[in-house]
Amino acid sequence: MPDDLPVTRTLVIPGSELSERFSRSSGPGGQGVNTTDSRVELVWDAAGSALPDHVRRRVLDQLAGRLVDGVLTVAASEHRTQLANRKAARERLATLVRRAAGPPPAKRRATKPTRGSQRRRLEAKKQRRREGREAGRRRAPIASEAEFLARRESVERVMVIREREDLTQIGVLEEEQCELLDFLLDHSGRPVTFIALFDRDDISEAVRDTLRRAAPMIKKGARPQTSPLPLTREINMRSPFSFAAFPSWKRLFENTSEQAQIAVYKDRAFRDQFREELKNPLTFGNWERITLHEAQSDSLKSLEGLTVAEMARAQGKDAVDTFLDTAIADDLSCEFTMASFNTRVGRVAELLNDPSILIGLGDGGAHVDMLCDCGYPTYLLGTWVRERGVLSIEQAVRRLTSDPADFFGISDRGRLHPGLAADIVIFDPETVGSGNRGERRYDLPGGGKRMVMPSQGVQYTLVNGDVVYADGQIVGSGSGRILRA
Repeated sequence: MPDDLPVTRTLVIPGSELSERFSRSSGPGGQGVNTTDSRVELVWDAAGSALPDHVRRRVLDQLAGRLVDGVLTVAASEHRTQLANRKAARERLATLVRRAAGPPPAKRRATKPTRGSQRRRLEAKKQRRREGREAGRRRAPIASEAEFLARRESVERVMVIREREDLTQIGVLEEEQCELLDFLLDHSGRPVTFIALFDRDDISEAVRDTLRRAAPMIKKGARPQTSPLPLTREINMRSPFSFAAFPSWKRLFENTSEQAQIAVYKDRAFRDQFREELKNPLTFGNWERITLHEAQSDSLKSLEGLTVAEMARAQGKDAVDTFLDTAIADDLSCEFTMASFNTRVGRVAELLNDPSILIGLGDGGAHVDMLCDCGYPTYLLGTWVRERGVLSIEQAVRRLTSDPADFFGISDRGRLHPGLAADIVIFDPETVGSGNRGERRYDLPGGGKRMVMPSQGVQYTLVNGDVVYADGQIVGSGSGRILRA
């Protein structure tokens, strides 16, 4: 058991409230750094401490952003020996508690500046500007906007394909992208999050390879993002934007009348070119992922729920011909769905349990007529917590709330604690959830289509203490504020 920890002359943390964990350090080199448990984590249950009540309340309030369930953990790994790291961890914990337990600073009373002090302040300000122009900036090396844009534009924006023996890898971080991440971490002074980290079952190791390459940047504080949802989008053959990257499909956007589009879809040369382009490993190339979701023609209703690959096998036809013939038979009215990424349960579970990865992702509504990502919180709680047991409900809530809030420095959100914003969601763990694809609405101007993601099991949502959602209905006017007009 650790010894008692003196904090001040009168304040001591009993050794019975402290515990230590040891692990291998990633710190400075040396023979023993990777073979001995030199890294130390000192753990203190602040909420259950025997400190005087008023002191404990003050500590809990001041350290709220660092506590997990009332427990404070500090780590030390900068030294080569366990003994030195134990001492450093104890000093670090004592310093944190000492600052938190101290009385609040005296309130400063505003005084009216004199005319002379105002004049001196303005003169000093002008002098500093003159000196700055002459001597250059003396701030820390923060990258200018121009420098950042130049660095960003120097990175080639192509999807990289790497062949390694019989393995094809796509979308892994290359050296230039790693250098840009490193540059941002060193010069911005801001949190850095990057890439839509999606798993592809046809390129099985791309995600793991990306994480290996990004490991040095992750150590510095960068965090990639992933979504618990499979990326599922709707495909409508009257607005075939999902295929806009294929050169053969450019003809579809030159004349968007139904007759012209059907003529292109029937064209044998178009189909052959499309088949050839599908051989490129950058494309989806897997007709098992495209499903006929909804058809208007009664003759096609029996095919709903089947993949294009299944229909092709049943009809004894090529998948491209099956796909396009089905669309033509329904006068381009049928809706297909494509599940592109994050479809492998085991691999997604691996990503969700990786503490270096943020759970999030969204496109800001850029593809609102094709997909909707916003259901990922309820999907996480329903599918990955209740149904699959990959995360506990406590882990999932933390990953959705305090974890991103801490990363982005949003200090007044993400926790239930006195003095913080009262943002609360009340849900039933037995019924909470959402589907893996959105539902269609035609309520945009001109009857435009958008995808929404209804949820189940959410009873109330409060923002800043005001109820904004109750029993499936949006209520009230909201209690947020406009940051920028």
